[in-house]
Amino acid sequence: MNIEWAKLLFTPFIYLLAAAIAIYVIWHFRIRLGLLVRFLGIKSLKVAGVEISMSSSEIDNAQAKAIRENRIDQSEAQDASEIAAFAEAVAPYVGGARVLWVDNNPVNNREERRAFRLLRIEVHNCLNTDEALEALCLDDYDLVISDIERRDAWPPCAEFARATESEDDSGWNTLTKIQERFSDDFPLIFYHGTGDYFQRLERSRQATEKGAIGATTSPSELYVWVLSAILARVAKRDKKLRGLLVLVPVHIMKTIKG
Repeated sequence: MNIEWAKLLFTPFIYLLAAAIAIYVIWHFRIRLGLLVRFLGIKSLKVAGVEISMSSSEIDNAQAKAIRENRIDQSEAQDASEIAAFAEAVAPYVGGARVLWVDNNPVNNREERRAFRLLRIEVHNCLNTDEALEALCLDDYDLVISDIERRDAWPPCAEFARATESEDDSGWNTLTKIQERFSDDFPLIFYHGTGDYFQRLERSRQATEKGAIGATTSPSELYVWVLSAILARVAKRDKKLRGLLVLVPVHIMKTIKG
């Protein structure tokens, strides 16, 4: 009787074991599998048109918020149709990329994070330089986005942020530490929300001098820079996609080493 039960249970057990192994392999090798999917051009994992539209709409909403908060001028806002067109052009090639976002006020970037995630870009948050360095040690990322000043953390995160960050922690510190420990050409974009026009120009100049892609307060500019940097890395690794590099702004091409 026991042998008969064992025979009946053997096949389901094998199926469950195989499924568990498959799930483990997919999760453990998810980054490499994502790169393989992009390399092979598997169509079923492409971002749907509705998701591209929703992604660009999130950036348009973020732009409206930035204008209300005087982070950008109305004249600096990019047309929604231009944002959507750019997203549609690059969306098939950026899915599976991974972005690390360092900001002690993550609540300020909800629309931007949703925009990237709708394009199948993974976005992971951390509050300060220490957390960023730990994350980069533990996993692979294509790009880092960082704030610059880290005063007045978001209340739910404030106690934890104060307990872990250095007293002089800032975006400049994050950039320096990443360059020291990993690579002096690791792609990093500063995204901040303070300063008048001339202060923003000065911060942008400082950022590029220090080796970052740039510094911006514009959601649409951030969107284009991030997608362009990811696209440049993908295209430089795959000769078949080199033609896509014409979509990448020159200053980003100079920063991305592959």
